[in-house]
Amino acid sequence: MTDQLHDQVERVRAWYNLVADAFVHRYDDRSGWYFARCEEDLLYAVCRLKGRRVLDLGTGAGRLLPRLSNVAGFVAAADISEALLRRAPQVPRTALLQMNALDLGFRSASFDAVVSLGLFEYVADLDPFLDEIRRVLRPEGQVAFTYHQAAASRAVDGEPLDAPYFGRTIGERSQYWAKHRHERGEIRRALARHRFVNVRSFRVFFRVPQRLYAMSSRFPAESAPDRALRSTAVAADRVLGRMLQPVTQFWTGNVLAVADASRS
Repeated sequence: MTDQLHDQVERVRAWYNLVADAFVHRYDDRSGWYFARCEEDLLYAVCRLKGRRVLDLGTGAGRLLPRLSNVAGFVAAADISEALLRRAPQVPRTALLQMNALDLGFRSASFDAVVSLGLFEYVADLDPFLDEIRRVLRPEGQVAFTYHQAAASRAVDGEPLDAPYFGRTIGERSQYWAKHRHERGEIRRALARHRFVNVRSFRVFFRVPQRLYAMSSRFPAESAPDRALRSTAVAADRVLGRMLQPVTQFWTGNVLAVADASRS
């Protein structure tokens, strides 16, 4: 690993050790419900995870683990931040491990699947990360990861430096790491270089369901309007995802990429 990559990883580690409590609360209550219904449900729908050996890479505080441990045969949950791992739940058939995603301490071909929700927004150079993922995957294993998509047809809007972010600001965060966006074609080419095939891409979040979901917070939790708006948000996300999949490659936004490791 180059000195520059090592420095980038250490900066991400330092940031999440600093904001660990605030990060964990991101997935509490209503927010956690939304991520589970509109991101995790998609993951389970398109990935082969039942009874498998799964690596949850960049597990954070283990938000996937309670559900994932009930589906997979075994889960290795790895993250660079020791502070986040201390906040992860203790669940059966799961090992919590502090590891660098560029230097995983596993033997080659150890896993049937690698899932990574949220890691690739920190990654500018895809190749070293995909190389290590490919190494630990068995032939015909599966990788699934989210990334922030950049559309080639328009510039990416900058983030306001004074905007709040996990109890800090975007400006404070920028001292540790900067968000990276990738074009869908770039992701596909990188996966091909590392001998991944059958690549599929799914847009995860849309403005319409997000606004419906935000409206639900104006009503008491579990009230009739709250339940109706949340149900409508999920339905809108899934309908739009199916209908607009052919054109979402031209938009910015969060994308789930899924691919299979070739036999060779």
